[in-house]
Amino acid sequence: MLMAMMMMMIVLPLGAAASAKVSPKPDFLLACQVENNITEKELNEFPKDPKPEEVDRKFKCYANCLLHGMEFLDENGKLDAETLHETGIISDNSYEQVMECKAANDMEDDMCEYSFGLLSCIRMIKDEPVNKSDEVEPIEEERRK
Repeated sequence: MLMAMMMMMIVLPLGAAASAKVSPKPDFLLACQVENNITEKELNEFPKDPKPEEVDRKFKCYANCLLHGMEFLDENGKLDAETLHETGIISDNSYEQVMECKAANDMEDDMCEYSFGLLSCIRMIKDEPVNKSDEVEPIEEERRK
């Protein structure tokens, strides 16, 4: 399973991730908001499924700032998927799909566009069991055994 913070950014709209009622907010969340001149209202109103070409650049740069704040990027500013996988932040089930998202965006030189494109792709990943045997059996079937 993806780490809770990354899941907030991917599954929830970008704005909802940062404005989630978590107390206290990590310092970098507020710093990223201030750095990119984004209000709480703008975060709360950020669309659930935005079209990338219609997203204001400040939100794309905000995504980059969040990834930096969570230390998910390597020294080149690209997603450090291998380390995130090794430490359990990215599950075995999601790793290949995350790597596909990374590959699809790694040629982007604009770090704001890169981060937003990456998160938009990763957001579509469903962290499901690889096969049915990985799933928990329903209680009724266990009782019959």
